[in-house]
Amino acid sequence: MEKAAGVPLFEQWGKMAEIDKLKLRKNLTGLEAQLAAIRLPAYGGLYRRADVNRFQRQELSRSIDLFNLFCIGPSCDRSFSADSAVDVSTQSGDLDQGPSWHEVQQLAQECLDTDTEGWIVPQFNIEEKRRQNRKLLSLYMKQMAAEKSPGEARALWQFLGS
Repeated sequence: MEKAAGVPLFEQWGKMAEIDKLKLRKNLTGLEAQLAAIRLPAYGGLYRRADVNRFQRQELSRSIDLFNLFCIGPSCDRSFSADSAVDVSTQSGDLDQGPSWHEVQQLAQECLDTDTEGWIVPQFNIEEKRRQNRKLLSLYMKQMAAEKSPGEARALWQFLGS
């Protein structure tokens, strides 16, 4: 992953005319719709094929990737994208690339604690889930500290009501 050149949108948003904001929203939602329409074979990150070990990748069909240049690989930890004085390439073997889910059902079972049919067990311990949520929020706040103020990070945390 390389960092894209340019200026962050949030720095320009307040200076933009409303018509330009509307055009940008339409363009972005159009691109998002095109991407969402692609039926990918697995869950994970999109990689250049040459950059992923053959045991960690899911090939894409020719209908998706005509020149066989890309594949689905492991999901990257959010901290991977944080700026750092250390060259990431020197740590490539140490990076936690997260789980490699290839089926939505497996993803749901592991993240949502569901059974094979997608149901939450009747003995669901809400207090334990709240404790887990507080722990995850704490980790999230640490990861976001370099990018967002505590208030901004809390606003982005979708499970704050728990």
